[in-house]
Amino acid sequence: MSKAIEVDYDLPGPPATVWRALTEPKLLASWLMENDIKAEVGHRFMFRSKPMGDWDGKVNCEVLEVVPNERLVYSWRGGSGRHVLDTTVTWGSPTTTRWRTR
Repeated sequence: MSKAIEVDYDLPGPPATVWRALTEPKLLASWLMENDIKAEVGHRFMFRSKPMGDWDGKVNCEVLEVVPNERLVYSWRGGSGRHVLDTTVTWGSPTTTRWRTR
């Protein structure tokens, strides 16, 4: 059974500013987790945080789609045992002033 989680975030600012917050490792780490992201299709990267419970603190990702200043899509796989989340994260701008994630 597949379940969808949809969360809308309004990320204020011009598209280029939001794009930097999503694709520059230090800026992304300032509000999410340490990472080694590159906005290049096929790039494999990892989010890293403090381990909690049976979670090792790592999320393995791969960039699937890049449209600069408009859309960023990557896989997201983390967890362990029965608590594994294997999903796709999509950041996109349906307009030039509002970004969303799904």
